[in-house]
Amino acid sequence: MDELILTGAGLTVEDVAAVARDGRPVALSSEATKRMRAASQLAARLAEGDEPVYGLNTGVGALRGVRQSAQDAGRFTRLTIQSHRTSHGDPLPGEVGRAALLHRVNALCRGRSMVRPEVAEAFAAALNEGVAPRLPPIGSLGQSDLPAMAELIDALRARGLVLQRGEPLALLNGNSLSVGIGALALADTGRLLDACDVVGALSLEGFAGNPSVLHPQVAEVNWIESPTEDAQTHNRSLRPL
Repeated sequence: MDELILTGAGLTVEDVAAVARDGRPVALSSEATKRMRAASQLAARLAEGDEPVYGLNTGVGALRGVRQSAQDAGRFTRLTIQSHRTSHGDPLPGEVGRAALLHRVNALCRGRSMVRPEVAEAFAAALNEGVAPRLPPIGSLGQSDLPAMAELIDALRARGLVLQRGEPLALLNGNSLSVGIGALALADTGRLLDACDVVGALSLEGFAGNPSVLHPQVAEVNWIESPTEDAQTHNRSLRPL
C-alpha cells in the first residue's frame, strides 16, 4: 500500500482503519516536520525564560505553581507519565492502540504541541513496525483518555523514546483513544451498511422481486396534504406518510 502522508489534518475513518488493521505505512509531511521543529524551538526558549509555562517549566495539577529546573527535567518527565498510569482491566485490542497512536501523531503534525519532530517520527516508526499498544480501558484521572495515553507513551519509551521538557504533557492531553475507538466503530458500521445493501439486493433478486417500488419517484410522490392545527388560516402543509 502507498504511504499515508500525515499533515495534521484530513485524517479519515478509512485511513484509521487501513493503518490500524491493515498495516498501511505512514510518513510525516515535510511541512509538518517544519512546524514541529519551529514549535519545539519556541518551547526550549520558553522553558529557560522567567515566565511560568504550565507543564513546561512548572509542575502540573496541584504542582502548577512549583518551578521545575532543567536538572529536574528527566525525573519530572518520568514521574508525569508514571503518575497517570492508573488504568486497569483487560487490554483493548491492539488495533485500538494503533488507531490511538495514529490519531496522536497526526495531531502532533499540526505543530501546536511544542513537541520535537523526532517524537512524531518515533510514533510513525512504531506504526510502520507493527507495534500495537495494548491499553487497559478502565479508570479515569480527570479526563478519561489520560491513563490510556500514559500507557501508550510508556510503551514507546520502552522502545527507546526519550522525551524532553513539556513533551509528556503534550502527549498525555488528548482524546486519541476515544477518537480511535469511534473511528473503528464507524468503519465497521459503514461495512455493515454496505453488506445490508448487498443482502437486500440479492434477496430481491432471489425472490424475483419488482425493483420498481424502489424508484426515487415513488418516495417523492408519497406525500399527502393535511390541514394544519390553525383552522382559521386554512393553510395546508405537506407531511410524510
